[in-house]
Amino acid sequence: MHLDDDTTEVLIAEEGSDVAAFSPAGQWVAYESARGGNQGAGEEIFVQPFPLAGGIHQISRGGADDPIWSRDGTELFYRRGSELVAVAVRTTPAFEFSNPQVLPISIIMLGRQYDVMPDGQRFLITIPTEQTETARPQINIVLNSFEELKERVPVP
Repeated sequence: MHLDDDTTEVLIAEEGSDVAAFSPAGQWVAYESARGGNQGAGEEIFVQPFPLAGGIHQISRGGADDPIWSRDGTELFYRRGSELVAVAVRTTPAFEFSNPQVLPISIIMLGRQYDVMPDGQRFLITIPTEQTETARPQINIVLNSFEELKERVPVP
Protein backbone atom coordinates (compact mmCIF):
# COMPACT_ATOMS: atom_id res chain seq x y z
CA MET A 1 0.00 0.00 0.00
CA HIS A 2 1.35 3.38 -0.92
CA LEU A 3 1.51 5.81 2.00
CA ASP A 4 0.87 8.95 -0.04
CA ASP A 5 -2.50 7.70 -1.32
CA ASP A 6 -4.80 4.72 -0.85
CA THR A 7 -3.59 2.72 -3.84
CA THR A 8 -2.28 -0.78 -3.41
CA GLU A 9 0.04 -2.85 -5.53
CA VAL A 10 0.37 -6.62 -5.59
CA LEU A 11 4.03 -7.58 -5.29
CA ILE A 12 3.88 -11.37 -5.20
CA ALA A 13 0.84 -13.13 -6.62
CA GLU A 14 1.56 -16.79 -6.00
CA GLU A 15 -0.34 -19.55 -4.26
CA GLY A 16 0.60 -19.66 -0.58
CA SER A 17 2.41 -16.30 -0.61
CA ASP A 18 1.08 -14.85 2.61
CA VAL A 19 4.16 -13.95 4.69
CA ALA A 20 6.94 -11.68 3.45
CA ALA A 21 9.87 -9.81 5.01
CA PHE A 22 12.03 -7.08 3.51
CA SER A 23 15.77 -7.08 4.14
CA PRO A 24 16.94 -4.21 6.40
CA ALA A 25 18.12 -2.14 3.41
CA GLY A 26 14.89 -2.93 1.53
CA GLN A 27 16.70 -4.36 -1.51
CA TRP A 28 15.55 -7.97 -1.04
CA VAL A 29 12.28 -9.61 -0.10
CA ALA A 30 11.96 -13.06 1.49
CA TYR A 31 8.58 -14.75 1.29
CA GLU A 32 6.89 -18.08 1.63
CA SER A 33 5.23 -19.63 -1.38
CA ALA A 34 3.88 -22.97 -2.55
CA ARG A 35 5.76 -22.53 -5.87
CA GLY A 36 8.37 -25.16 -4.84
CA GLY A 37 5.94 -28.02 -5.51
CA ASN A 38 7.46 -30.32 -2.92
CA GLN A 39 4.67 -32.91 -2.91
CA GLY A 40 2.83 -31.96 0.24
CA ALA A 41 5.70 -30.20 2.01
CA GLY A 42 3.71 -26.93 1.88
CA GLU A 43 5.34 -23.56 1.44
CA GLU A 44 9.03 -22.87 0.97
CA ILE A 45 11.08 -19.72 1.52
CA PHE A 46 12.17 -17.71 -1.53
CA VAL A 47 14.23 -14.53 -1.86
CA GLN A 48 14.33 -12.12 -4.75
CA PRO A 49 15.54 -8.58 -5.40
CA PHE A 50 13.25 -5.64 -4.73
CA PRO A 51 11.90 -4.04 -6.85
CA LEU A 52 11.00 -7.43 -8.26
CA ALA A 53 13.44 -8.00 -11.07
CA GLY A 54 15.98 -10.72 -11.45
CA GLY A 55 16.34 -14.23 -10.18
CA ILE A 56 14.31 -15.99 -7.53
CA HIS A 57 16.31 -18.03 -5.01
CA GLN A 58 14.73 -20.96 -3.18
CA ILE A 59 16.19 -20.93 0.33
CA SER A 60 14.41 -23.85 2.01
CA ARG A 61 13.57 -27.45 1.13
CA GLY A 62 11.03 -29.69 2.83
CA GLY A 63 8.63 -27.00 4.03
CA ALA A 64 9.19 -23.66 5.77
CA ASP A 65 7.28 -20.68 7.12
CA ASP A 66 7.64 -17.22 8.60
CA PRO A 67 10.88 -15.71 7.22
CA ILE A 68 12.62 -12.84 8.99
CA TRP A 69 15.97 -11.12 8.35
CA SER A 70 18.65 -10.37 10.92
CA ARG A 71 19.07 -6.64 11.57
CA ASP A 72 22.34 -6.54 9.62
CA GLY A 73 20.91 -8.51 6.67
CA THR A 74 23.52 -11.28 6.88
CA GLU A 75 21.14 -14.01 8.06
CA LEU A 76 17.67 -15.17 7.22
CA PHE A 77 15.65 -17.11 9.79
CA TYR A 78 12.57 -19.24 9.24
CA ARG A 79 10.45 -21.83 10.97
CA ARG A 80 10.39 -25.46 9.83
CA GLY A 81 7.82 -27.24 11.97
CA SER A 82 8.99 -26.71 15.56
CA GLU A 83 12.55 -25.89 14.47
CA LEU A 84 14.03 -22.45 14.01
CA VAL A 85 16.49 -22.40 11.10
CA ALA A 86 19.23 -19.91 10.18
CA VAL A 87 20.76 -19.37 6.75
CA ALA A 88 23.77 -17.10 6.23
CA VAL A 89 23.16 -14.67 3.35
CA ARG A 90 25.44 -12.50 1.24
CA THR A 91 23.78 -10.04 -1.13
CA THR A 92 26.84 -8.47 -2.81
CA PRO A 93 28.43 -8.80 -5.27
CA ALA A 94 25.89 -11.56 -6.02
CA PHE A 95 23.25 -13.25 -3.91
CA GLU A 96 24.60 -16.31 -2.10
CA PHE A 97 23.32 -18.33 0.84
CA SER A 98 24.61 -21.16 3.04
CA ASN A 99 23.12 -24.50 3.93
CA PRO A 100 20.43 -24.22 6.61
CA GLN A 101 21.51 -24.61 10.24
CA VAL A 102 18.93 -25.74 12.79
CA LEU A 103 19.20 -23.58 15.91
CA PRO A 104 19.03 -25.14 19.39
CA ILE A 105 15.58 -23.66 19.97
CA SER A 106 12.38 -25.66 19.90
CA ILE A 107 9.29 -23.57 19.23
CA ILE A 108 5.68 -24.64 19.23
CA MET A 109 3.53 -22.06 17.54
CA LEU A 110 1.47 -21.15 14.57
CA GLY A 111 2.48 -18.05 12.70
CA ARG A 112 5.54 -15.89 13.19
CA GLN A 113 5.47 -15.28 16.91
CA TYR A 114 9.20 -14.65 17.16
CA ASP A 115 11.68 -11.93 16.35
CA VAL A 116 15.46 -11.68 16.34
CA MET A 117 17.05 -9.24 18.76
CA PRO A 118 19.19 -6.42 17.29
CA ASP A 119 22.41 -8.17 18.37
CA GLY A 120 21.46 -11.17 16.19
CA GLN A 121 22.32 -13.55 19.04
CA ARG A 122 18.98 -13.82 20.86
CA PHE A 123 15.32 -14.24 20.00
CA LEU A 124 12.10 -13.01 21.51
CA ILE A 125 9.55 -15.83 21.30
CA THR A 126 5.98 -15.76 22.54
CA ILE A 127 4.84 -19.09 23.92
CA PRO A 128 1.17 -19.67 24.74
CA THR A 129 0.53 -20.54 28.38
CA GLU A 130 -1.94 -23.14 27.21
CA GLN A 131 -1.17 -25.16 24.09
CA THR A 132 -4.55 -24.59 22.48
CA GLU A 133 -5.56 -22.76 19.36
CA THR A 134 -7.47 -20.22 21.47
CA ALA A 135 -4.46 -19.27 23.62
CA ARG A 136 -3.30 -15.74 22.90
CA PRO A 137 0.38 -14.83 23.15
CA GLN A 138 1.21 -12.69 26.18
CA ILE A 139 4.33 -10.75 27.03
CA ASN A 140 4.92 -9.59 30.62
CA ILE A 141 7.39 -6.74 31.01
CA VAL A 142 8.49 -5.69 34.48
CA LEU A 143 9.80 -2.15 34.76
CA ASN A 144 11.85 -0.97 37.74
CA SER A 145 12.16 -4.53 39.04
CA PHE A 146 14.95 -3.59 41.47
CA GLU A 147 12.77 -0.88 43.05
CA GLU A 148 9.96 -3.37 43.52
CA LEU A 149 12.39 -5.89 44.98
CA LYS A 150 13.69 -3.31 47.49
CA GLU A 151 10.11 -2.59 48.59
CA ARG A 152 9.20 -6.25 49.01
CA VAL A 153 12.47 -7.40 50.61
CA PRO A 154 13.81 -4.63 52.85
CA VAL A 155 17.45 -4.92 53.82
CA PRO A 156 17.84 -4.79 57.67
